[in-house]
Order: sequence, then structure tokens, then C-alpha cells
Amino acid sequence: MSKKIYKEEQSFTGYEAIVLLGIIMAAFLYLFAKEVMHPNDDYYIGEFLYASISIATGLGIYYLLKLRLKTKLSEKKITFQMKPWHSKKQKIKLDNVEDCEIIRTSLLSQWQGGNISFGKESMYSLSGRNGMSITTKDGQQYFIGSKNLTELEHAIKEALKQA
Repeated sequence: MSKKIYKEEQSFTGYEAIVLLGIIMAAFLYLFAKEVMHPNDDYYIGEFLYASISIATGLGIYYLLKLRLKTKLSEKKITFQMKPWHSKKQKIKLDNVEDCEIIRTSLLSQWQGGNISFGKESMYSLSGRNGMSITTKDGQQYFIGSKNLTELEHAIKEALKQA
């Protein structure tokens, strides 16, 4: 069993998005209740539409509250799991890592769209474009987000020296 060097668990912290979705859901619930109490026509399209949008936004809020990113770094591998996307932990062996660098992005540049990439990089982050960028020997690219960049940087340097 390999020794654990670093461990982090993140959850979604964009509460402004949750509040916005909550306001949208409340507005459509109000419209639904108004339509049910005082129907304007014989068609139920309005009720169906308002109820569907309310349910969809409620499910969106639930999904955002359930998002979790767990990252572990040991002497031999990097393990990460983004729930509910991954049912199993994803593993990258350190001897398979060709390049690993820590990426720091300011809050302002994150809101300007600089963190959007359309390449073949698999991005797993709940903290914007702050974390580690990994390229494996077989050409796969990963970005795993982190909130503790200095601790992660020391841990990854230590782990790569041992690998």
C-alpha cells in the first residue's frame, strides 16, 4: 500500500448560481400556481411548461449541491473522482506522467473565458482553472482542479521525485 501524500475534497461553491436557479424556480412555480388557480384556456400547455421548468431547475439545484471532487496523491498514483459523473475512482500512475504543472489563474481571467478549452483535455474542477495539468506518456491530457495550490505543488514535486 502506498503512502498518501495529499488529499482534498471540494464541493460546488457557486452559490450565486444556486440562488439564481432558486429565483427562476420560484417564478415558474408562481406562474404554475397562478395558471392552476385561474386557467385562461382549455389547453394545459402553460401548466405543463411551468411545471417542467420548475422541476428542471430544482433538479439542477440538487445536482449542483451533490457535485464533489475528491483528489488523492500517493507515492505511486493520482486518484480522483468527480461525483456524480464517476462511479469509480479514476487513476493516473505517476510513472505514466510525462508532464505535470500547476496552473494558477486569477479570478478576473476566469470570468473572461480564458479557462474554456476545446481541446482533448479532460477537465475536472470545481475551482475554475486552478489546479494541476497532467500529460501522460500516451498523450492523454487531464486538468484536476484544486483550492490548495501551494500544498498540491509541494506534494506533486515530492511524489514525482519518488516515482
